[in-house]
Amino acid sequence: FMGTKPTDLARLRDLLREGQVIAQYLLLEETGYVFLIGRERIDVRELSVGRTKLAPLIRNYRMTLQGHSVCLDSVRGGNPDDDRRGEMSEAGCSRKTADPAPLALELARLLLKPLANALKEARHVTLVPNGPLHGLPFAALPLEGRPLVERFILNYLGSASQLSVVTHPRMISHGATSLALAVPQAPGWRALLNVVPEVEALRQQLPDAEILIGPQATKSALKGRNLTGRPLHLATHAIASNLETTRLALTDGDFHLTEVWGLDLAGSPRVVLSACETALGEHLRGDDVVSLANGFLAAGARSVVASLWEVPDAATRRLMAAFYSHLAQGKETIVALALAQREMIASGQPSMAWAAFVVTGQ
Repeated sequence: FMGTKPTDLARLRDLLREGQVIAQYLLLEETGYVFLIGRERIDVRELSVGRTKLAPLIRNYRMTLQGHSVCLDSVRGGNPDDDRRGEMSEAGCSRKTADPAPLALELARLLLKPLANALKEARHVTLVPNGPLHGLPFAALPLEGRPLVERFILNYLGSASQLSVVTHPRMISHGATSLALAVPQAPGWRALLNVVPEVEALRQQLPDAEILIGPQATKSALKGRNLTGRPLHLATHAIASNLETTRLALTDGDFHLTEVWGLDLAGSPRVVLSACETALGEHLRGDDVVSLANGFLAAGARSVVASLWEVPDAATRRLMAAFYSHLAQGKETIVALALAQREMIASGQPSMAWAAFVVTGQ
């Protein structure tokens, strides 16, 4: 809430739901702060660490998670020139990977424990990360012995002021048919075995959805259609890099971030990017992240479900099936994802199988 005028802050608090708290992080080099805002009170907590210590901790945590992800099954992205992508299986993985649990405990101690008392009455936490925290799966970090997503509904925003944009009435549309694309094979990428059954399963939950698979899942399927107000689901490969090379894979070639900006998604309630690294990207000055998720938000979507690392193909299919099951029961996007992730936890799935996916937006 740095630089926020009192009148803007009051308006922001009016937008919050009952039980919702915004947690906005600010990291300096050796220390940090968390600004907490709820409907009834505002609080500030100081952290004992800053970027210097947190950056390597988060990097190591992400490396252990991604190592487990590659060993679970094929992944939906990464470097398309890496021969391991798309062919690694759990049975065939011989690499020993470190246990991510100790790092998760340490990060929770540093980032969540200072907030525990302030969140006792909360049911929904909106996270506004800063610096290296943009790549951190808060949902998997334990608070009082349970993963954060088991305690709270979670969503992410690029800034606290973004809340007023994604909750504006013109951002919300109902009744438009969904469009879902599955890309099992794209030029220069390994085949994905689970994206077609993932999208085919949507016919049960979304009987009116327009389903485009393989040769139909092309650039013109996005550029040549009226997408205003329509939910989207894209099951494919993706890679996060810089502004010029961050992209999704489609059957007739890559669909770059700059092309995403040209889409008109005004009123779209949801875009699901069922692919790798779609919440990551180049960091610009001012802490902006040039990600595919933010690209779809800029194109007009109210919320984007995106990933923080190279997600396992089969586990992602299971997560998406649970997610859409809850959507079909009338749950909103942020609740449906939390419930799906809780199901994965209850079934014994490790955090690398479900924690990559976050909701950016409302």
